[in-house]
Amino acid sequence: MQFFIFNLPTKNTMKNFLSLLFIFYSSFCFSQPVIEWQENLGGSNGELPFSIDQTADSGFIVVGDSGSDDFDVSGNHGSSDIWLVKLDAAGVITWQKCLGGSYIEHAEDVYQTPDHGYIITASVWSTDGDIGFHYGLEYNSDFWVVKTDSLGNLVWEKTYGGSMDDFLRAFEPTTDGGYMIGGESRSDDFDVSEHYGVAGLTSDFWVVKIDSAGNIEWEHAIGGMEGDECLDIIEASDGSYMALGFTASVDGDVLTNHGGTDFWLVQFSAEGEIIWQKTYGGSDSDYPCSIHETGDGGFIMAGKTISTDGDVTSNHGIFDFWAVKIDTSGDILWQQCYGGSRSEEAFDMHITNDNGFIFCGTSASSDGDVSVHYGSIYYPDIWVMRTDVSGVMEWQKTFGGSDIENDPAITVLSDSVFVFAASTTSTDFDITSFYGNPDYWVVKFKFIEASTQISNEKKSLMTVYPNPAVDEIQIDLNEFVSGELFIYNLLGEIVGREEIYSANIHLDISGLEPGQYFIRINNPEESYTATFTKIDHN
Repeated sequence: MQFFIFNLPTKNTMKNFLSLLFIFYSSFCFSQPVIEWQENLGGSNGELPFSIDQTADSGFIVVGDSGSDDFDVSGNHGSSDIWLVKLDAAGVITWQKCLGGSYIEHAEDVYQTPDHGYIITASVWSTDGDIGFHYGLEYNSDFWVVKTDSLGNLVWEKTYGGSMDDFLRAFEPTTDGGYMIGGESRSDDFDVSEHYGVAGLTSDFWVVKIDSAGNIEWEHAIGGMEGDECLDIIEASDGSYMALGFTASVDGDVLTNHGGTDFWLVQFSAEGEIIWQKTYGGSDSDYPCSIHETGDGGFIMAGKTISTDGDVTSNHGIFDFWAVKIDTSGDILWQQCYGGSRSEEAFDMHITNDNGFIFCGTSASSDGDVSVHYGSIYYPDIWVMRTDVSGVMEWQKTFGGSDIENDPAITVLSDSVFVFAASTTSTDFDITSFYGNPDYWVVKFKFIEASTQISNEKKSLMTVYPNPAVDEIQIDLNEFVSGELFIYNLLGEIVGREEIYSANIHLDISGLEPGQYFIRINNPEESYTATFTKIDHN
């Protein structure tokens, strides 16, 4: 590895400069996530992905919502359809299907079945097209479960609910070949046997067990007089079901509440009876997104919190990622907040093979645990972070552009390779193409281990001129490079970033303040560094 220092700093900045030089040198001795490929998918009227999973052929299946009927999208039935997209291992579309009716469908999850077909879960407002029956009144939603073949063709579909709004949020395949679905219900008729709040106004936590053909085996609505909702559900190793959601109630089935909305975890027996339930949180708002069983028989929960008391400690700002590790009885073993001074929101979480945790969500911060933010503080980026088994952060990375990235879901391919799907309205930084308002954005990235990274460093010449420079610099490499270029100031802050696909790079630096800067170029195979000095016109 070579550093090419063309002009030494002034005496007043020498200490900072050498410190930063040491930091940059040292940073090559540590691992970092690097984008392997990324693809934008969609049409001109907007797509929002909500779930991604790897398929048996090493490709990927993505499901979400689409209002388009052009570019990558064909066969739209109406206002907003479920859009199911099959990708190969390189992120190229092999087929796509729109499912729905003339009104609105909202996708939640997708799962490849043993016969290589797919189960898709959603909420549905339409009463025509692919929807055979609708319980709700006009403009009210039902749970919707769809089974397709391996090419996305409809095999069967079923709706579940009552005459009021029922929104599907949670899904889990079960070991008996059936499925658990859950969400919120405002109904008290048809499939919904009871309601604790005011029907049509307040929501209950509703879970439904169905068999492999979609027939109801049992259902259970629980809650109190305020809002309660199921957001994730898993089958535990003992055959019970752990349903995670939130509650604002403090009556009925809800025994305690810390204030505002709490995480609410309920253990159901295989027959649907409550075994135990607990709330977690502080006096403000706490919203979960995901739960998994851990190797020690306990569970890890993830979500977001704005609380600073109760079960919550060390909140960094507004909303933080919040991880809570509990034992088999639901007692907290540890909890940890992650984030910066703005808002972070966890959307998805998985356990890695070495028992660590990968979290995926959004961030608007550029401080605290978050190293960089690309857009306005009102425009979130995708933020991925990994911790060890005890919740200690090992690495984190921001992905995105200067506009809005949202709604990420992540799948784990190995302990070092991950793929996420999110929505984007950006056209810069990590995003290389854009169809419109927003797109599916699918990104595969890998975590380069330190030994691999160092062994792959090349003594490649990187020439920067003129140096010093006023408004523009030219960067020449001895070979074609595809990767990311970063400019850092003496504080280690990123002040410029650009995707590059060339051996010769021209940069406008007119917006930089006079001073010393570092350039670093990363790609999966190698890294380059250099420095330059920006001077004013005088």
